[in-house]
Amino acid sequence: MTTAMIASIPDRENMLRKTVESLRPQVDHIRVALNDYDHVPDFLSKGEFIILNNEKGDAGKFYFADKLSGYLFSCDDDLIYPPNYISYMIAGVDKYRSACTLHGKTYDRPVFAQPICTYQCLCEVLSDGRVDVGGTGVMAWHSDFLSISYDDFKSKNMADLWFSKRCKEQDVKIMCMAHQKGNLVYQGPVKTIWQEEKEKGFREQNKILETFIC
Repeated sequence: MTTAMIASIPDRENMLRKTVESLRPQVDHIRVALNDYDHVPDFLSKGEFIILNNEKGDAGKFYFADKLSGYLFSCDDDLIYPPNYISYMIAGVDKYRSACTLHGKTYDRPVFAQPICTYQCLCEVLSDGRVDVGGTGVMAWHSDFLSISYDDFKSKNMADLWFSKRCKEQDVKIMCMAHQKGNLVYQGPVKTIWQEEKEKGFREQNKILETFIC
């Protein structure tokens, strides 16, 4: 079974529609956390959504994770995924028996604020490589070897870090897969979580990193 999981906020409903349209033909199921929505978008069916209060932000996409089995994909509502996305990520999960992403970072030891290497999902990545922190907007894994719960995410809008910490606790690697620039289409929201946290100096992120990167 294959399931794509997404979290969205009302300002991105039109983007969410395009995200869902790109994924629906590729997976068995879609699950969407509607953070602070006061209605259900007409392109979602009964059983495909949950309305949340946005207390955990982007981690809402993991609300369904411990209720599902098979190949799981955490996705973002500002991306349009290519037609071969799911099959490509499954091949990576099977090859490495790990979590696989298209976006990731590695850090020096001890941890400093800036990563020593960043692999971006919107840019070309020439070869597969292991990362410390994987981007959960382009993440895949199998429930047989990685257990993830909504309760694992202890703070808002830091899903990448809490997911990566959980991988480390279960001795599951995170592999960033090679990909071409333009493979994903970025829909360009006005403001992103990354921009908001940059303004705060990434202080909370660094505290979490220090708990599992050593």
